[in-house]
Amino acid sequence: MAFCHRSQMFDQSLGSGQSKRCPKLSRYKLLSLALTILAFCVLTLVSVSGPQTIKTITRISVFVNIEGAALKGVNTNADKRVTTSQANHDLQHGDQLGSSQEDDLQKNLPSVIVIGARKAGTGALLRFINLHPWVVTSRSEPHYFDRSYWQGLDWYRSRMPPSLPHQVTMEKTPNYFVDRSVPERVHNFNSSIKLILIVRNPIDRAVSDYVQLKYKFYKHNTSGTYGSFEERALDKCTGRIIKSYDPIKRSLYSRHLDRWLTYFNKSQILILNGENLKVKPWEEMLKVERFLQLPPKIVRNHFVYNETKGFYCVQTSNAVTTTTTAAFQEAKRWPESCLGDTKGREHPKLRPEARKALQEFFAPFNERFFKKIGERFDWNR
Repeated sequence: MAFCHRSQMFDQSLGSGQSKRCPKLSRYKLLSLALTILAFCVLTLVSVSGPQTIKTITRISVFVNIEGAALKGVNTNADKRVTTSQANHDLQHGDQLGSSQEDDLQKNLPSVIVIGARKAGTGALLRFINLHPWVVTSRSEPHYFDRSYWQGLDWYRSRMPPSLPHQVTMEKTPNYFVDRSVPERVHNFNSSIKLILIVRNPIDRAVSDYVQLKYKFYKHNTSGTYGSFEERALDKCTGRIIKSYDPIKRSLYSRHLDRWLTYFNKSQILILNGENLKVKPWEEMLKVERFLQLPPKIVRNHFVYNETKGFYCVQTSNAVTTTTTAAFQEAKRWPESCLGDTKGREHPKLRPEARKALQEFFAPFNERFFKKIGERFDWNR
């Protein structure tokens, strides 16, 4: 740091009758000088106060970095970008986090929500994105905007995992996509929030939804029969599709998307291909990383194909994040490498004429959906 000589300032003051500020002594340099002196004083106190003072020094260091960035015109929005060199160190050395990072852990409201669709791969999506060291995800579906809105934001925050300042907090509740009241509530909560929607062939999604509902029925009922998918989805007399059947309604993607586009720009919603997530999950994860403006960290060797289940699981030995902090481990780690037993159940095979009727029914809805998102998926099977 360069300063004007004291004699120069003295001569100027004599010549003009009043002191003149040294032109090289900018506001930034003054602040840096003051903070340097302050840091020196704090370091001196360490020998008197002991190790506890080190935490104070750390927080001062963060303050210096952020203030310096602000003076230089750098974005210091901590919830979207890393604002300190320490955060960059955390990304590169996630397995070496110490107790000082544990002090920075706190629960934050989500800045990303996976809104659906149900039975399209939302569970796998959350499991896979959880590999990224800059992302923490809720373990359970909070259902805040559809079932627990009256609980308030403090309750919602309590359902989130602890995170570090530079990390993205994400939750998923697939029912959000189809609930009529949710888009407006989410918009009122955060109009700039990022949303992720994953879809698959609407027929396959409906059948998978049926299997889930059937499983729940027999889990709570020891008598009675649930009936086949075709019995519930097709009218016995006319053979027409029953629009009111819940698995059918949930597969009408264009209708549900319309409500979200009323409140959010299309650029705020990432549409993922559920079929591709099943066969090449690393490709869909790259889309998520780009959408969230995260450095790419999830690659092919983080996945292993499970022949029994018929889909990819997480290769835990190649996981991105392994930490020594107990609280951070709880926030980041999942107890198993594969999704649970409720995933990968055998689905009933549809009669050719039933599948054809479903294809004809969904075709116009699919076309409207493709036009809205500017992309086409191969659902003609």
